[in-house]
Amino acid sequence: MFIHPFNQARKAVTKKVKHIVSQTSGKVPLRLMIVVPFVIQITGAVGIVGFLSFRNGQEAVTTVVDQLEQQISRQVENNLESYLAIPKQINQTGGELANLGILSMGNLDQWQGFLWQQARLYPSVSIIMTANSQGEYIHARNQENGDISIGRIGVATDFETYIYKTGDQGNLVGEPSIGQKFDPQTRPFYVDAMVAGRPVWSEIYPNIVNNIPQISASFPIYDQRQQLLGVTSTTLSVATIDNFLSELNVGESGKIFIIERDQKLVASSTKQPSFQKEENQVTRLTLQDIDDPLLKSTSAYLTQQFPDLNQITEPQSLRFRANDQNYFLQVNLLGNGDDLDWLSLVILPESDFMGRIQENTQTTILLCLITLILATGVGIVTTKRIVKPIEDLKDSALAMAGGDFTTKVALDHRADEIGVLAQAFNTMSSELQGLFTNLEGKVRERTIELHASETRERERNTQLEQTLQELKRTQSMILHTEKMSSLGQMVAGVAHEINNPVSFIHGNITHSSQYADHLLELVQLYQKNYPQPSPDITELTEEIDLEFIAEDLPKTLDSMRHGTERIKQIVLSLRNFSRLDEEGKKQIDLHSGIDSTLLILSNRLQANEYHPEITVVQNYDQSLPLVECDAGQLNQVFLNILNNAVDAINDYCTLIADPEHPDSSRATNFKPSISIDTHLINREDKQWAEVQITDNGIGIPLEIRENIFDPFFTTKPVGKGTGLGLTSCYQIIVEKHSGSIEASPASDRGTKIVIAIPIQAIQES
Repeated sequence: MFIHPFNQARKAVTKKVKHIVSQTSGKVPLRLMIVVPFVIQITGAVGIVGFLSFRNGQEAVTTVVDQLEQQISRQVENNLESYLAIPKQINQTGGELANLGILSMGNLDQWQGFLWQQARLYPSVSIIMTANSQGEYIHARNQENGDISIGRIGVATDFETYIYKTGDQGNLVGEPSIGQKFDPQTRPFYVDAMVAGRPVWSEIYPNIVNNIPQISASFPIYDQRQQLLGVTSTTLSVATIDNFLSELNVGESGKIFIIERDQKLVASSTKQPSFQKEENQVTRLTLQDIDDPLLKSTSAYLTQQFPDLNQITEPQSLRFRANDQNYFLQVNLLGNGDDLDWLSLVILPESDFMGRIQENTQTTILLCLITLILATGVGIVTTKRIVKPIEDLKDSALAMAGGDFTTKVALDHRADEIGVLAQAFNTMSSELQGLFTNLEGKVRERTIELHASETRERERNTQLEQTLQELKRTQSMILHTEKMSSLGQMVAGVAHEINNPVSFIHGNITHSSQYADHLLELVQLYQKNYPQPSPDITELTEEIDLEFIAEDLPKTLDSMRHGTERIKQIVLSLRNFSRLDEEGKKQIDLHSGIDSTLLILSNRLQANEYHPEITVVQNYDQSLPLVECDAGQLNQVFLNILNNAVDAINDYCTLIADPEHPDSSRATNFKPSISIDTHLINREDKQWAEVQITDNGIGIPLEIRENIFDPFFTTKPVGKGTGLGLTSCYQIIVEKHSGSIEASPASDRGTKIVIAIPIQAIQES
């Protein structure tokens, strides 16, 4: 076997070093062998601790700063997102009311109550306004004292700005004051929406009265011919963003700025004005325009790293040096995903954090040096106390090795570790025999412990099995929820796919009918002017039965029109049932959800081999207001309960079909029915919406009535029910909507399910 020369040399050197160490250690006094390594270890530990303390301090600063910057950026992003979402919601509401004809762009008086109410609900909004294409204008403004004023421009004001105070109900109070005259159609909120032709955010522009920076979210409103009727808009004050930024904790001297991609200032924690006025002209400021050396350095560094700020597509954690200091810079993307594309800059000086770290490092090094000196002195004294007792222990150990277990060490009077070691040494020999004697008893004790351990393991296994059953139950509930969600998605998708071709067919039937009328009219005109057609025409006329076609074609087209209208109604009901375009709780009409569910189940309600046609009696309380809830989940509740009602009727019809059943005489006259009643009730000083669904099916036995809402409990055959339908109904109504659901026998026969949902305060007002 070949051995490399290098390996031979390495082994030789290692062997030589070991020999030298063994020879040296045997000649060096024990005191030096203890003290010198001890001092070397302490010295090395001091150096390593000092170095690691400084390094860990730097890393801790970087970590803390990164976390602080990210936390601040998240706070800025979350607050800004919430703040910017309010105008879009207000505009969307106004636009929908205008499209529904509830608010008219030709009569801005109708908008006064809506604008005043929105301003009262959202005091953080500065102005909510609407202007039409005739140059008329109305706004509601939140004043600094908490009042709301109404501003008008129109024919009644001779296109002057009239500003009114308002009362507690939004009514105009007193005589108006005359404000600054302006043309609303030239303001950015109107121009930007008109040019874009869609909901849009304006650029930041100064208020016409006091030059305060503001930004508007605008919503254009069109008629059916896509002619612009006007614009409704909501304005936010940038000063609100300044106030929020100034309240954030950014260290001792940190700063936060929000800028646009061209470095124009939006807001800052220093409340730096974003506009400057020179010679009656107001212009936006950029970071370079602000007289702040730190901002100029930050702008220069950003320009150096990113010549075009549009290159920043993800958050950046940067460090730069300016004014003889190091700074941390966190750049985050801001905006609401529409037309806003802002950047947040969080600037933190390193000196805010490193000063204390450096002081702590110096203190750590000083304490380590003091510890080194004290440890060296203590090591020398300790060595003297250790060497002599060790020699005594050595002699006694040699005697014991020779078989003399009666040897004693005269050091057991000491109270330190040496004394403890001596006592242990002295008792060692006497305990050896005792250990053998007690071995059997210890084995028995260990056996008892093992049995106890097995019992604990069995109990633990039982708990784990119970936990596993609970996990399986939870998993089944999740699968059931996902199945219902997938059903809703499939229904919405099918409705969407059907709606497109049906709309195309329905839209073309009218034109086809007109074309057919024109063609038949032309044929009749030909027959009138040319009563003697050629033989070929006469033969074809008889073959195709022209007279029958002329009579039947309009009827056929009319039948097709009714068919497409029916399909469109079904598609609308499917979409109302799925409610996939609505996220979270919203105000809905319970009657619409019930009707959509009944249409979904219309096939099961028709007569079949199991039961006659099921009659549905709908007793709706028309005074029932809208209820704030999750529409898709509530439709699932209606679907589960109505399905169970149909199943109960099926079961009863199957029972009475048996000639030996006591109720078999009712089989021929039995009329299945489901009654749906809605009421507005008062309970616990609160209004509730109550829905009662009653069937005349087989009913629920008394002994199982308390278990019907339990998971996996079902009376249906295997394969026809999972026992999760009513459980999911209970979770949706009770746990997610704070309502109640109860089941009781009907007055005659069958089951009555009562659902109650509290009406939110917004409904009561």
